[in-house]
Amino acid sequence: RAWLKEGSKPNSRNPDCFIQQAYVRGIAASTPNIGESIMSQIFEKARDVRLSRRILVDFEQQLKKLPHKLTVAQMSVLYATDRDHECSQKKICDVTGIDRSTTANVVRRLEAKGLVTVKASNHDRRANCVRLTKDGKKALIEALRLETKFFAAK
Repeated sequence: RAWLKEGSKPNSRNPDCFIQQAYVRGIAASTPNIGESIMSQIFEKARDVRLSRRILVDFEQQLKKLPHKLTVAQMSVLYATDRDHECSQKKICDVTGIDRSTTANVVRRLEAKGLVTVKASNHDRRANCVRLTKDGKKALIEALRLETKFFAAK
């Protein structure tokens, strides 16, 4: 926290530079106690985000060791598809929070692996319906078992 000292300048190579600049500009300088509290909360959140990313990366490495070599996004799409018998790609986007173009790419890769089938909707010819195959259901079950073991150990 050397940059908190009066007169120090933010280090532009530091990923938390925007926090430093905000502090140096005096956003929290007028009330140091409140500013210090806010800064400690920001650092705590940043630490939690970095920790969450690390856990997610570790989990994805474990997923790739499974026979179908899934990613977290692929597992999310399989899970969303399993919730509904026929699931539109728009509904998958809504459930997973993944954008439309990424969802389309993930679905295409899952279809190439034989884990899902895609066909035009009976109700809306513009929409695609995604269904799990038997292999997709097995891959999802394996991934969910791994998820249970992985996060139980954390």
